[in-house]
Amino acid sequence: MSNVALKGRKEGYEIVMDAAADLNTCLLEFEQLLRHLQSEEPTRKEPLQFVLATGDRLLTADEQDRVTKIVAQFSQFELRGIRSDVMTIAAAKAEKERDNLHVENRVIRSGQEIDREGDVLFIGSLHAGGTLRTTGNLFILGDVNGIIQAGFPDHADAVVIGDLSHATQLRIGDAIEIIDPDEQKYTNTTLSYINELHLLDHSDVASLKTLKTKLNYEMEEDR
Repeated sequence: MSNVALKGRKEGYEIVMDAAADLNTCLLEFEQLLRHLQSEEPTRKEPLQFVLATGDRLLTADEQDRVTKIVAQFSQFELRGIRSDVMTIAAAKAEKERDNLHVENRVIRSGQEIDREGDVLFIGSLHAGGTLRTTGNLFILGDVNGIIQAGFPDHADAVVIGDLSHATQLRIGDAIEIIDPDEQKYTNTTLSYINELHLLDHSDVASLKTLKTKLNYEMEEDR
């Protein structure tokens, strides 16, 4: 029985490698498979793109280099990536960072740009000309006079909760709103989000449960 197999998925081709088998044997069979596929269609016009799926085997940098060199022998194939079901330590730490609620209690001065991962509770002071960005949701209890962005860079399901009356700019994902100081529509319970038309919209936090937002999904999962 072969330890390496080509499979067609909805998103494209995938070559699956048996994680329990000897790696050297798998790489030999991998090269043989590519050679066989090339012989079946020697005049293929466009390279066949595929992802190598290694399952529970996490390839080292040297092992990935061996895979790349094998594919480089065949002009009719293009390796789009190597996917493993195993999470690296760095990826696990990044995932944990995204899931945490971070309390930010600093002074962000003009010209400073602060980037965070995950949800942020801001109780500090953001001066005009300063920027606070996070990949998750933003909860505002501090003084905000600069630029804030939730869902950085393009997560439109993030929300901002809090008073932005004195902020200069609000961003959620790739949507931007220049805040008019004469429009006092913000309070401590203002909910800012991207609506179904992909426009920045505002409501009261009490309406959160009726909106399809990332925060609402997280609240439902915690029940």
